[in-house]
Amino acid sequence: MFHVTHISTAKTWRGGEQQIYYLMNHLNSKINQSIFCPYNAVLLNKIEIPINKITFNKRGSINILVARKLKKYTVENKVDLVHIHDSHAHNIYFLACILFGLKIPAIITRRIEKPITNIVSKYKYNHQNIQKIICVSDAVKETISPFITDKEKLKTIHSGIDIDKYNKTAKDYILHKTFNIPTSSILIGTIGALTNQKDHFTFIDVAEKILLKKEAYFIIIGSGKLEKEIKETINNKKLQSRIFLAGFRNDIPTIIKDLDIFLFTSIFEGLGTVLLDAMASGIPIVSTDVSGIPEIIENDKNGLLSKPKDTTNLASQVLELIENDERRNLFIKNGLLKINQFSAENMAQQNFETYLDIIQ
Repeated sequence: MFHVTHISTAKTWRGGEQQIYYLMNHLNSKINQSIFCPYNAVLLNKIEIPINKITFNKRGSINILVARKLKKYTVENKVDLVHIHDSHAHNIYFLACILFGLKIPAIITRRIEKPITNIVSKYKYNHQNIQKIICVSDAVKETISPFITDKEKLKTIHSGIDIDKYNKTAKDYILHKTFNIPTSSILIGTIGALTNQKDHFTFIDVAEKILLKKEAYFIIIGSGKLEKEIKETINNKKLQSRIFLAGFRNDIPTIIKDLDIFLFTSIFEGLGTVLLDAMASGIPIVSTDVSGIPEIIENDKNGLLSKPKDTTNLASQVLELIENDERRNLFIKNGLLKINQFSAENMAQQNFETYLDIIQ
C-alpha cells in the first residue's frame, strides 16, 4: 500500500476537519496514512485509527522548522503523496519544497470560494509539485480557475457526510428540554460558527419578521468570536425568550432532529455541508443561494433559496413552509433522495482514485 501524509494546521473543529476525519477513516484499509498537525489540534484527538501522528507547535502561518520536519519525515518514511488541507498547510509544504528540496507530489483540497489574487499564492498553487487541486464544489472550481495555469489540475469532489449517522437518529426533544421550549412549538434553527460568514444577524432579523406573524422559537448552534455581539443584538431586540444560543455541541446528529425547519443565512460557502446534515435528518431547508449551496439545494425541489441578506424573502419562505405541510414533506422526500450523492464514502473513494492517478 502506498503512503499518504495529510497536513492540517487547524486547531479547532469545523467542517474541513470533519471531512479530513471522514476521509482518513474510509481510506484506512486501502492506504497507509499519517497526519501532520498542531499538537493541540482537536482533529488529533478525534482520530481513532492507528496511524502516525506527527505534531508541531503552530506559530503563525510560516514556520521553517516545521517545513524541515515535514521534509525529514516524508523522506525517511517513504511517503508517496502529501495531501494539503488548508492554506497554512500549503505554506509548510511550499517551504519544504523551495528551502529543503522536497520532491514528493502533493494535492490540495480547496474549501473556500475566494479568488487567488496574491502573487505568492498564485505561484504556490501553480508549483510543479502540485498535481491536483480538489475543489469541494463547482463554485469553488470556477472561482479559482482563472488563476490556475493548468486547468487539468482542477477537480471537483463534493464534501460528504456519514448519512447513516443522521437518518438513524430519533427525535428526542433535547433542545426543547434544555431551553424550556414546548414540544408542540415550531423550532427553527441553524448550525455554524459565530462568524461574519454565517451572518447570524440576518438570521435574527428573519426571526423577528416571522414572530410578527407566527409563534415560533429559534436556536443558533455554534460558537465563535461574534457570540457577545450576537447575544447583544438578540437582547436589544427583546427576543431573548424566543432566540437561544446553544453554543458548540458534539451531538449534532441527535439535536438537529429537534428542528422543524433549518434556516441558513450564510453569505459565502465552499459547499455548505451542514445543509447535508439537515437533509439527511429530514429537515426542510431555507437557505441563501451563495457559492456551492445550489449544488446541494435545488430551489423549490428539495428546499427554498433566497438572495443573501434578503430578510423579507427568507422570512416569507420560512412562513410558507410552516403553513404548507405538502411542500415541506416534498422537500424532505427529495432531500433524502439527493443526499445519497454526498456520502462520505463516495467522497473518500473519489479522493482515493485521484491518489491512484498521481502515484501510478
